[in-house]
Amino acid sequence: MATKVQWSESFAFSSAPKDAEERAWQARFINEVEGESARGAVLTIVSFIDELLIDILNSYFPNKSHSERLLCELDGCLSTIMHRANIAFALSLLREREFKAIKALARIRNEFAHKWDGTSFDNKVISKFVNSFPAEYFEGIEGSNRAKFNCVASDTVQQLLARSSYAEDICHYLPKEYKDIFDRPIEERRRLLEARRKK
Repeated sequence: MATKVQWSESFAFSSAPKDAEERAWQARFINEVEGESARGAVLTIVSFIDELLIDILNSYFPNKSHSERLLCELDGCLSTIMHRANIAFALSLLREREFKAIKALARIRNEFAHKWDGTSFDNKVISKFVNSFPAEYFEGIEGSNRAKFNCVASDTVQQLLARSSYAEDICHYLPKEYKDIFDRPIEERRRLLEARRKK
């Protein structure tokens, strides 16, 4: 039986940065997270994942001014991390394992956020959420609940960082608003109708 690698409780990224700018950003992010308590680290990481989901959806939606309101206003219908993750998954902007991971990360964040004292990674509720992470994240590795949280969180951050570019590419092919034939100038309407008759 192959020996599993022990994942560290320190936060780190598993893949190398592509350039000096990304290396500097990774170092800043890791320093920020490592300088926090367990509670502060969870809130920082999951808040950043939430920001990445906002960027991805903003990049995808053609109507930018309306998407800003949906995503960023407190009473907007996409104002929570799970609403954003659900929509991103429905639009095929997330893999299934990423969606499931975000759901568990959000639940862990909520548990830490609403209990200022007495919550730790050894807590039964936190353990249950950690155990709900998709198993494929832990192929060949093992570790404590905090190590598993860091493993999934760092992978999710790295995967989503480039996803807004993918969403933006799709957006180029989407209409800016719905239009049927009667919204078009009369000459264009005639050409379209003529083309349909010839089919």
